[in-house]
This record gives sequence, C-alpha cells and structure tokens, in this order.
Amino acid sequence: MRFSKRFLTIALYSLGVTGAIYISITRLVREGNSSVFVIFALLALFIFVSEIFIDYVYKNKKLEINFDINDEVNEASEVLNKILLPFLLFIALFGYTYFNFSARFVFIVYAIIYVSFLMLFLNIKAFFELDVKTQKNTNLVYDLIKFVTFFCFVDTILNLFNAGTISSVAYVILYLALFVILSYLFLIRYVKENQQIRRFLWIQFFAGLFSLTIIFLLGNYSPLLLSLSAFFVFYSSLAVIHHIVDNTLSKWVVFEYALVLVMALSVLIGVG
Repeated sequence: MRFSKRFLTIALYSLGVTGAIYISITRLVREGNSSVFVIFALLALFIFVSEIFIDYVYKNKKLEINFDINDEVNEASEVLNKILLPFLLFIALFGYTYFNFSARFVFIVYAIIYVSFLMLFLNIKAFFELDVKTQKNTNLVYDLIKFVTFFCFVDTILNLFNAGTISSVAYVILYLALFVILSYLFLIRYVKENQQIRRFLWIQFFAGLFSLTIIFLLGNYSPLLLSLSAFFVFYSSLAVIHHIVDNTLSKWVVFEYALVLVMALSVLIGVG
C-alpha cells in the first residue's frame, strides 16, 4: 500500500512537470503569450525542485551528504545527474517543442519525457531513502535523459542556425560543448579515475567532430533527420566506451556498432 501511494504521488508529479512544459509551449506557439509561457515553465521547475526538496527533507538519517570524495557516495556525480541533467533536459525540451510543435513525433517525445521523469523521481526518492534495489532498477533513466536531451538540443540549435539566429561558429561551439558535457555526465557515473575520464572525453570530442562533419555534409536534410544522425554517433561512441570500461570490447563489437551506424545513416539519407 505504501509503495502504491508513493508511486501514485510520483506519477502525479511527473505528469505535472510534463504537462506544465507542454502547456507553456502551447500558449507560446499558438497564442504568442510569453507571460503564460513563463508562468507554466516556472511551475514545471517548481514542481521538480519541490519533489527533490521533499525527498531531501525526509531522507534516511543514515545518508550523509558532505561532498567528501573519499566516502561511498559521489555527491558531485549525484548532484550533476539529478539536478543539472534534468535542467538541461528542460531547456532542450522547450526548444524542441517550439520548433516541432505541429509534428506528430512530438507526442512520442513527450511520452518518453513522462516516463523519464517518473523513473527519475523514483530514483531520487530511492537515493534519499537508501533503497538500493529501486536505485539499481531505475539508474538507466540517467542515460535515457542524456540521449533525449542530446537529440532535442541538437534539433533546437540546428533550427536556430537555419533561422539565422546563431552563427555557424556559435553552432559548432554549442554542439561540441553539448557533446562533451553530456559525455562527461555519462562518464562520471561509470569511470572512477579522472585521467581515464579525460582520455575518454578526448575520444568524445573527436566523435563530436565526426558527427558534426556528417551534419554539414548532409546540410540539406531536415533538422530532425540530422539530429537523429548525430544521435546515432553519440550513442555508438558512448556504447563503445561502456564496453571498454567493462572490458568487453572486441573487434566484433566495434564492427557491430560501425555496421549499425552505417545502416542507420543510410536509412536516414534514403528517407530524407
């Protein structure tokens, strides 16, 4: 009964955040009402912060949050993934919805967003309650949010670039910064050594340059298709790194991801 009540509460919080974001964009796009947009955007942020604050207030007394890098809990990683990452998702989602409001695909994205916030709130509550089992079952949400954020953010900055709002230099800087920052948030959850993290970040930087080259070569295609192309590169590069960390990387694994990437890009080019 307790779990059912907790799940229902979290489901309502998730619905509130997702709904507030959607309503804010709806009013802005359809009516040009910036005041309502700001009110509902702040409401979504308020619901999100309130949920975290309530979980923190009622946290397990055994949980110590002291930012001591030598203890069991990596507080810096937890703060970045539980607060900064969702904040980036907020921005990316506002931008994506603004430029793709009439597209049917946007409802699929919002369904994914709802599930993401649902899993995120469950994970945050489990973290503060020291519920290890629920944490492990929902940890995947952070990777899901990174991938959704990347896709939505890339589509947003591509639309801004096509509209002449930002220059090509600004686009390149924003894109590479996004690629590296999200990669860093991924790495600090799986890699313990700072030197190894730096090496992997360089790999991701060059992977970002590679995907950027693909985008410019396919510049005549729609932002959605270009965003999907960049997404496949981002996902594949992180997947390979994950295999390296787990000592499961082989030439066949690399070949498999390379083949999937080529097939995905071929399909996207054919569709475009």
